Amino acid sequence: MVLDPEHVHRILDASPEPFATAETLKRHALKHFEPKVSLISHGEERTQRRQLNEAALDTDHPIHRMAESFMPAVREEAEGLLREVDAKGGTLEYPDFYQAWFRVVRRVVLGDSHRDDRQITDLTEKLRGRQLGLPEAGGQGRPQGAAGPDRRRTQQGRAGQPCGLHEGYGLRPGGSAYQPGAAVVLRLRSHGMASARSLALLAEHPEHMAKAREQIAAEGAETAPMLQHLRGTVLESLRLWATTPMILRETTREVEFEHGVMLKQARPC
Repeated sequence: MVLDPEHVHRILDASPEPFATAETLKRHALKHFEPKVSLISHGEERTQRRQLNEAALDTDHPIHRMAESFMPAVREEAEGLLREVDAKGGTLEYPDFYQAWFRVVRRVVLGDSHRDDRQITDLTEKLRGRQLGLPEAGGQGRPQGAAGPDRRRTQQGRAGQPCGLHEGYGLRPGGSAYQPGAAVVLRLRSHGMASARSLALLAEHPEHMAKAREQIAAEGAETAPMLQHLRGTVLESLRLWATTPMILRETTREVEFEHGVMLKQARPC
């Protein structure tokens, strides 16, 4: 358990070598369902998969290169959610937010044709829940139906339907290490909890809500990722209610600290 802030920064800065993200517990939990994700990869495979992720997510820019095409979906679903809220007396409930959020996610990630494809979202969430309960020894292997989201994505692509964010996969180099379908599941994971909690913070502090609205009105919704007030609100929600309870790393070699040597972890096959 790392408690010293300097050590924490050192470990995070020195990931994935010698502090690997492909830690044993994470590999055991994810290998049944997301075996090709960068999080549980190491070496050249991790480098390649990380590059693929960053290309698709456009991480070098504060606003995604495809933001202009995303915003209509965001506006339409937000307006629809507000109509639902008005019909229910003005109270926003999380189940309604959850459904609206995933409609946006499906449209942005997979394309507008997937707007109402709740089956792929429900299947993904069900399988993600199951993967954490699979035993390492004597288990059933990959959960039944795990290939479902990948197969549905492939079928839609062959049918010529738009693929949203997955257009970014056209940038990938060749190689057997690249399996874009495996990353579809990861992309469907929601950051909706952080967004909902950010709204809760703004609702609790009307003065901050007013400030956020002023910034949006002045700068435009398309620049929201660059608006410091909104960004600060999201970061504060993550500080208060962390979505990741623990950050795990595994040493790939002996590492010397001022009080001694951290030994290399045994890495079972």
